[in-house]
Amino acid sequence: MKSGNLYKSFKKNYENRRINLEQSGIFKYFLNSQGYILIIVLTITALLISVSSQFLLTAQQNINYMKKFRNEAVSEQIALSGLELSKFILEADLKGFSSFISNNAEKNKEIDSYHDIWAYNFPEIPIENSSVKVVISDSQSKLNISAVSNQYVPQTPYFKILKKFFNNLGMGNEYSDSILDWVDTDNSRSAYGGEEYDFYSTLPVYYRCKNGPFDSMDELLLVKNFTPEIYYGLNVGNSNSDDEKNLVENNRFTRTYGNEDKTDEVKIGPEKSLRLSDYFRVYGNNNDYTAGLNKININTAPFRILSALTDEITDNIVTEIISRRSVKPFTSVDEIKDLIPDDSVRNSLLTVSSNIYEIEITSYTGKNEKKVTAVYNRSSKKFYYLSIH
Repeated sequence: MKSGNLYKSFKKNYENRRINLEQSGIFKYFLNSQGYILIIVLTITALLISVSSQFLLTAQQNINYMKKFRNEAVSEQIALSGLELSKFILEADLKGFSSFISNNAEKNKEIDSYHDIWAYNFPEIPIENSSVKVVISDSQSKLNISAVSNQYVPQTPYFKILKKFFNNLGMGNEYSDSILDWVDTDNSRSAYGGEEYDFYSTLPVYYRCKNGPFDSMDELLLVKNFTPEIYYGLNVGNSNSDDEKNLVENNRFTRTYGNEDKTDEVKIGPEKSLRLSDYFRVYGNNNDYTAGLNKININTAPFRILSALTDEITDNIVTEIISRRSVKPFTSVDEIKDLIPDDSVRNSLLTVSSNIYEIEITSYTGKNEKKVTAVYNRSSKKFYYLSIH
């Protein structure tokens, strides 16, 4: 065929298709031609790809959710197992079985100190694809702020310790008085405190003054004058003094399990931490301030609590107490009679044993982390507080 005829044929065919497309529309045009098959195939293929992609994405998301849920469940169970391990350690110490766990642990079951097995810095324990970390601390090393007053005694001797604690930090009486007014059962305002009628009822968001023992430490944030900065110890008191910059965070002579013969040499002095939960607790016996659960263990009490026990106590006396107990724990409060001669303080407020402990368990499974925090009474085997998060 000549090129001229070929061109005429192509032009005629093109004109016919154009006219047919204009008259019938694109869909009818393709339906009457072989091209519609290709369009249908491409459309179905695109649809299948879209559906398959969405299915695969949903399936992958479900797999990830299932994996995360499994890891959370496993991590929680391991954390709870760590809690049971903590109870076992405390029970072994109570019954004098610590020596079976560690030869260098304190064998006297009548006392509790940082030489006991519960105070060891246990390493993280691997469990298959998970791990768990157990930390136990003595809650009776701290001051029970719920015991500063009750329905029978407007101000217990623990209130004097509380007042001196804040005064030692260069803070005024408004902090101790505010705690007293929150705990006491009357509506009479202390000199520098606050009651419902003169403070809490005037707040933009009104709430009542508790007039009873604390339920938790963070309840202290509701008390007059206790801002987050005060509660967490951020730039308050004399925490920034030059004398404290090189002092240890606390005076726990904690040893690492498996390295019992190595006791770190630390400088004795006021702790740098001013976080109030490091020095205060809220659990004990509010009805009877003389109860043993309220007493402060001199074998574990931090420097700042010891230095607030009496008006006569000095930093040198506190340093001597900590130095002695680091070598050999006290077996009786009378062993510090030469340092604290006041019988009423030693016999009524102090002890050498503990029954209330704080437990913190952290477990890891994959990237999932679970924490269990608890306050446990070893003698009654009951929890004051238990949280899983």
